[in-house]
Amino acid sequence: MTQTPPGLQTEIIHHVSPDIVSFAEAHPSAYLGQKDLFLTSYSFLPNLASIFDLPSLPQSPSEVACKMSSQYANPITSTSTLCADANNRIFRTSLLKFLTSEQLDRYSTLGWEVEFRNDSVASSGPTWIASPLLFVADTRARRLHIQAPAL
Repeated sequence: MTQTPPGLQTEIIHHVSPDIVSFAEAHPSAYLGQKDLFLTSYSFLPNLASIFDLPSLPQSPSEVACKMSSQYANPITSTSTLCADANNRIFRTSLLKFLTSEQLDRYSTLGWEVEFRNDSVASSGPTWIASPLLFVADTRARRLHIQAPAL
């Protein structure tokens, strides 16, 4: 991973696309100024409530589609361009940042190991958008394998 220059301020501008069409047309960007790094990303969350608006049914997405600029456009990120590497970094960082020490101990003792497999490559943008994350549970090994689609 490359070093962040001292004193560099990072501003992340994130847009949630209201529909699949605007998400497909969105272009993430990265701009490195003298002392600032500006990153723009986009995500899309299907609105399940518009299809089944029943308050008695719990509704939540199983994933969020997200578009970010690659390391080629962003000089401060890792040299890896794999979604698996980014997902692994985000997952591990989240464990340390958002869990208390008691929760982390409990997860270490009782939780399943999570393994991010190499990306499955989609042939086109529409194919990528339609491709979900793949979750494979190995109950004997107490391991969850996750594979993300990539362009």
